[in-house]
Amino acid sequence: DEVPRSFESDTLLSYEIGVKSSWVQDSLTLRSALYYNDWDDIQTLAGLPCGANWIQNAGSATTKGIEIEMAAYPADNFELTLNGAYTDAELTEDTDPLVGGMDGDPLPFVPEWSYGLSADYEWAVMGDATAYVGGNLGYTGERPAALGNLDPNGDVREIPSNTIVNLRAGLLTGRWSVELYGKNVTDELGINSVGSADEAVTGRVELGIVRPRTYGVKVGFAF
Repeated sequence: DEVPRSFESDTLLSYEIGVKSSWVQDSLTLRSALYYNDWDDIQTLAGLPCGANWIQNAGSATTKGIEIEMAAYPADNFELTLNGAYTDAELTEDTDPLVGGMDGDPLPFVPEWSYGLSADYEWAVMGDATAYVGGNLGYTGERPAALGNLDPNGDVREIPSNTIVNLRAGLLTGRWSVELYGKNVTDELGINSVGSADEAVTGRVELGIVRPRTYGVKVGFAF
């Protein structure tokens, strides 16, 4: 097949219904939405085993799901949040053979399930300075790799789920700030992308991974 020299704009029709609510003098809040998207002329990345890549339209797809976010404020300057999402996203027609997607294939890199938890607390210290501590946990479920990236049995290749935990503590005073942070503190082997086996001369599958456990210090000054 001939590699296209250009690609068309895509079109998205989105339908959404949601609710926002609060209780106990706004110490508990809820935001939730159901949605349905009709997507035409998807722009996606296509390529050849030699490593040549380009943007190409890939037919049509639908995405539907639910998103929920809850927040709680159990004390002054203390916030807890929980969010989660369920997504069903798939092609509704075959793509060009160069793209490699078939009607009913899941859209690449879209997890069916995901959720996050976070906690933040701050308090006054040394006059006008503010100290804070916080952290967050994020879960990303299994998700398909690129269209046309298939396992030996012919199924779309899956990227494994991962759970990443980050922590932080810092001080704000005047224009200065300093923060101690830890990212991926459990040293999770999180995978962001999975290549096709035929992309490498060795036949090995190439992986893109989340940065391993990292600690550091950030110092800032506001002009």
